[in-house]
Amino acid sequence: MASGNGVGPGGRGDLSAEDNSGGSFQAMPGGLMIDEKPVKFVNPPLDTQLCLFCKVVLKDPVLSIRCGHTFCRACCEAHMVENVGKCPVDGIEFTKETLVVNVALASQIGSLLVRCRYGLKNDEARGEWSVDRRGCPQTMRLSERHEHESVCDFATLPCPNDKDNCGVFARKELLTHVEKCPRTPCPNADKGCKFRGDPEAVTQHHRVCSLSLELSSADKVREALSKLLDSHQELQTRHNRLKRDFDQRAVEHQNERQAWLQERQSILSQLSDTQHDLQQVSERCSELEHRLDGMMKALPSGYRMRSRDSVGSVQALVENGGASSYGTSPSLTHRSVLEESGVTVERRSSASRGRTTNALQSGGAAVHLQRPLAAYWERQMPFKFKCIGTFKGHSHTVWKLTSHSSTLYSADGKGTIKVWDMNNLLRGCVHTIPSAHTESKRDLPDFPSLQILAMATNGEYLFTAGSDLSIISWDCKTLKKANVAKDAHDDDIDCLEIIGDFLFSTSHSKIKVWDTLSLQHRHTMQGLHHRVRALAFDRKRERLYSGSHNMIHVWDSVEPFGLLARIDTKFGSIYSIAVTKDYIATGTYNRNVHLYDIETHTYRHALSGHLGAVAALSTSPTGSFLVTGSHDSTIQIWDLEKALPYQILQRHESCVNTILVRNDLLFSGSDDKEIKVFKLFRQQDYSAS
Repeated sequence: MASGNGVGPGGRGDLSAEDNSGGSFQAMPGGLMIDEKPVKFVNPPLDTQLCLFCKVVLKDPVLSIRCGHTFCRACCEAHMVENVGKCPVDGIEFTKETLVVNVALASQIGSLLVRCRYGLKNDEARGEWSVDRRGCPQTMRLSERHEHESVCDFATLPCPNDKDNCGVFARKELLTHVEKCPRTPCPNADKGCKFRGDPEAVTQHHRVCSLSLELSSADKVREALSKLLDSHQELQTRHNRLKRDFDQRAVEHQNERQAWLQERQSILSQLSDTQHDLQQVSERCSELEHRLDGMMKALPSGYRMRSRDSVGSVQALVENGGASSYGTSPSLTHRSVLEESGVTVERRSSASRGRTTNALQSGGAAVHLQRPLAAYWERQMPFKFKCIGTFKGHSHTVWKLTSHSSTLYSADGKGTIKVWDMNNLLRGCVHTIPSAHTESKRDLPDFPSLQILAMATNGEYLFTAGSDLSIISWDCKTLKKANVAKDAHDDDIDCLEIIGDFLFSTSHSKIKVWDTLSLQHRHTMQGLHHRVRALAFDRKRERLYSGSHNMIHVWDSVEPFGLLARIDTKFGSIYSIAVTKDYIATGTYNRNVHLYDIETHTYRHALSGHLGAVAALSTSPTGSFLVTGSHDSTIQIWDLEKALPYQILQRHESCVNTILVRNDLLFSGSDDKEIKVFKLFRQQDYSAS
């Protein structure tokens, strides 16, 4: 049994398995040393709490599952030979794998009561630690000993001013000593002052200390400098605010000027289109009037006069919207005369005159005198597209279509550009530019000629670009080369878009801006990390949207072409993009069209139905319908309000790469080297045909 003073045979003490002191221990007469600190137990530990190897209180007790005895972990490891040890009681072997923590015994040892070490004194005569009645009287659990002693009022601490000369004091007496300490240093001691004295003397010295006077001057300088810095900061802030206001007003002015230029360009374009249409109608009326005069001359003179007076001129028929000057319906005589001459006039009641078809058919050519059928896109009246012909002549994949006024341009994988007349589809190709792109520093073994992958026009110039890395502008009147920007990009040029005086081009991780007249480089948009395959403007042409892998970027369409927003997507590479008043539509490699809200940029839903990548997108004139072209060789028309497919067009034999909507006509280009022409018909007219 351990002795009553808390020390076992030979001066043993105790220590828990997880001793809060966490230090080393050693036995000594009359007590136990832990981290060289004395420990005195209130009650002696039990024999079961002693290690069978070292005969002192167990530290980190472990139980051998083979013999059932408990030892200190460190003692077990010290008595192992080649990872095998023997129990000192029964000689049964143990290994590290057969030792487990004795949690119950560790808890018992941690609960043993000990005295505060600041309530003990070393009785050297008796060779033990005894209770100091002038010290701390507290007792506590062994596991709580460190926590108590860290705040004990009887703990001895050195004087903070001079521990060598002042000595140590109990924590509760230290404050009183410091208030009168004769070794108190001057506050400028760290600056070199060696004066020391009691606090009152130090205060008087500090007033006249030379270092204090120097510091006071330095403080004044620092204060003046601080005021200057504050004044500079205020002026800098004001400057930045004025500069920001100036830049904002400059941008607003630029936007207003750009809007004015766009409006002017739009009016000029509309005027040009109107003049062209008027010229065509006038020419057609003159032609029909001439033919009618010829027909009348072939009739008997009396009959000719009667018929001519009744029918009137073709010009009058056109000017009156197809209505006769003498009534709401032509007489039987009038109809008979025209039918005998091979000219048919379709007539309906006056109530439906505004929405019916009045056509003069002669020799297979038709002149439509009604409002454009494209109006049915807006009214969402029943309609259907019907293929009315095919443009042939390309010898390679048709990559791109673009148009202006009545002219359609197409480009293919052999670098050929073809020009078509949309007002007279029967004319076919009216001009061809073979091998438009011929200069390149790249080795393209897979392509015998250089591909044209992108094309755009503003009516004055046609711009083309592709695998030769160059951009070429062509005069739309002469179709002669105007300017060339060689090595415009480092990789294939995928898209071209025009707004005002700026041409935008895309390639791998880059969007560049060019001057449309000179093809001089103006700006490069930063922050892109993947190939940009798609570009589109919003309906007001104030924002430019670009599509790449899992990302839509929104840019300002005027200088400085700043990045306005990023829209993270998760559907892979974006192959095509279109913008309506409500949606941002993207055609992707995953065979779907994904719609995002134009204002909030939140994801709305997907249009599913294609079996291949959606390579081309276009919208109806009012944005109510979306036209999609896919690598599955089909074209689909979608009702965006209902998010449902409206019509599927299956005329191509290979991938559809490009589509173009022009009023009531729809053009599509494909890998099958053909351009299909579809025309919009009212549902009842289409069904009856």
